[in-house]
This record gives sequence, structure tokens and C-alpha cells, in this order.
Amino acid sequence: MQLLRSARLNISAAVFQNALATKLGLSIKELYTLAILFDTDAISTGELAERLSITPAAATKITDRLVARGHVARSPDENDRRRVLISLAHVDTELISSASERYVTQLVDVSSGFSDAERTTIAHYLENVTALLQEQTSSNRT
Repeated sequence: MQLLRSARLNISAAVFQNALATKLGLSIKELYTLAILFDTDAISTGELAERLSITPAAATKITDRLVARGHVARSPDENDRRRVLISLAHVDTELISSASERYVTQLVDVSSGFSDAERTTIAHYLENVTALLQEQTSSNRT
């Protein structure tokens, strides 16, 4: 039964992400790229490929499209001139925030029925599930 609940949650999240990507005029991989960059300062295209579980060539194509549309910027790595880093263009932090504002407001409403201790427990659980998913993704790559 728990597996079915988890599957419903995953499917609902995937449907939401697809709808959000469509609303923003992005592919799902482009949305994932912006989400990854939203949480990091700057990463290489190779790191992006690894996080998305795609080839470096595919990550480069996604990056090229996002750079052309002004969503992502490329810059030289200060520590290694041979390496180029990608980061989210400033305007897109507002784009992502505004597009997900209603969702975030509703999440706050849903969580308002929980005590601080319960919200802490839920956050801890979600962090652990996220780590588990990342670990499973890594182990399935090899």
C-alpha cells in the first residue's frame, strides 16, 4: 500500500512538473536544468549531465537552447580557465518564483496544520527520501 501511495505522489509531481514546464515554454529537461541551477551557484555541463542522467552532448544542447533564450549564462571557471561554468540568469530566479508562487502558497497552507515539530519531521523525511533517490539514481547508472 505504501508503494502505491509513493507512486501516486511521484506521478502527481511529474504531471505538475510537466504542466509547469509547458507554462514556462520549456521542455521537462530544461525545467530540471533551471531547477538544478536555482539551487547552485554554477556548475559545468558535465556536472549537469550527471545530475540529469544524460550524456554530456545532450546537456550541451539543453544548455545551448537555454543560453540562446537568455535563461542561462556561461562563464569561465576562475580556478580552471579550460572549464566553462553555467549558471542561472538573474531574471530566471524571478521567472521560476512567480511561476511556482501559487504552488508554494498552497504548500504553506497545507503545512500550516502541522506543528513545528511535525514540519521538522516531515522535512527530515523528505531530505532522507531525496538522498535515497539520488543514491539509487547513482547506483543505477553504473
